Amino acid sequence: MWRSMANGHDRLDMVCEARGDHRLAADDYRKVIAMIRTRPDDDDPDFDAIYQEPVRKLDPTATG
Repeated sequence: MWRSMANGHDRLDMVCEARGDHRLAADDYRKVIAMIRTRPDDDDPDFDAIYQEPVRKLDPTATG
């Protein structure tokens, strides 16, 4: 079930990004990263890196 939630967030983030709401998209990508990290045995350990790049791109002033 968590995987479908992460996928849903991913789609929402794409819509937010397309509409120009970059901060909201970046914040929601962070939620996906947090979900992935709560279940480290379900995916490749570096899977969350896929979502870190959009955060850096959409919210370049963010740290961490």
